[in-house]
Amino acid sequence: MNQPDKKNILFVVNGLAIGGGELKVLDLVKGLNLWYNDEFDCTVCSVGQGGPLFERFEELGITPYVFEKKAAFDFSLIPKVAALIRDKKIDIVHTTLFYADVIGAFAARLAGVKKIISWEAVTEVYTPKQIMAYKLASRLYTKSVAVSRAIENKVQSKYKVPSEKTITIHYGVDLSRFYPFRDEAMRMDLGFKKNDVVFGTVARFTEQKGHRYLIEAAKDVISKESSVHFVLAGDGPLREEIEGKISELGLDKNFHLLGFRTDIDKLLHSFDVFLLPSLYEGLPNAVLEAMAAGLPVIATAVDGTPEAVIHNESGILIEPKNPEAIRDSVLRLFENIKLRDEFGKNARQRVEESFSWEKEVSEFVELYKSL
Repeated sequence: MNQPDKKNILFVVNGLAIGGGELKVLDLVKGLNLWYNDEFDCTVCSVGQGGPLFERFEELGITPYVFEKKAAFDFSLIPKVAALIRDKKIDIVHTTLFYADVIGAFAARLAGVKKIISWEAVTEVYTPKQIMAYKLASRLYTKSVAVSRAIENKVQSKYKVPSEKTITIHYGVDLSRFYPFRDEAMRMDLGFKKNDVVFGTVARFTEQKGHRYLIEAAKDVISKESSVHFVLAGDGPLREEIEGKISELGLDKNFHLLGFRTDIDKLLHSFDVFLLPSLYEGLPNAVLEAMAAGLPVIATAVDGTPEAVIHNESGILIEPKNPEAIRDSVLRLFENIKLRDEFGKNARQRVEESFSWEKEVSEFVELYKSL
């Protein structure tokens, strides 16, 4: 039962699968419930499908509404979401990911709610039809919240959202979950020897994440240093192709494909360096979590990543699609344990100062109140 003195927020998401955007909504709702429960009442609605996050929201005392779409773009969901907005007396509609951005905005307007926030990571490539739909929906937004300044610029330039409607709120990390610690027991369980140096990646196996360039770089690295190991955590449509490439180059002994993991906060403690060779990113949460775990980072200088990783201070930034740059950076950190330690300490400090979970939630609260 909604309390009359609270503001009622509806969070509209594409689905309840375990993805970056969906998990960030879960974190935001959790923070609001934890620290601002007397000010906001949260409702969650999926406009795609259910998924494992359904139970995670239920643990917070929130049962998500799931409106399954029956087509690639199901316009019949707009009145269904509008009815939910009226029923829950929603004050603010907060949307995340493209499909939810469009459905949520039109549903809010149909229900008479004019306070609409779109949370933008823009990590997918939109088709011309999607761009048209997004531009129409964006006219209804009160604010478009970008996860990085780079994405805010893209929203303004590419999707023509006026600058007065945009703002950047960086992702935040729960620092109590991610902390510097080397887990020797986990390293042994994964089959590493004491002196092995482990470069780890956490990313879906898709073209965006640039695994192919990492594998090409690894061929030269391993021929020089056999004690370098690469851990790939994640799964996705390119898994078979990636496995084939690793075998073709004879790198099986030094590559460890762990599949989808739910214990990333623990797995990071088995890495010496975090590596993310993405072709584009909004603001990679995986990088922030690795930095919070005190790991030096090698990452491509794309979109919002340079806003997190300071080159030659908390990690190394390289250009995308460049196996030679990956190779040189890996060898540089392999050979210099003092530099790894220095970068790792600086990385943790940077997250503490600029990318905490509490900071992210408080900035959203300020935005809600400003409306």
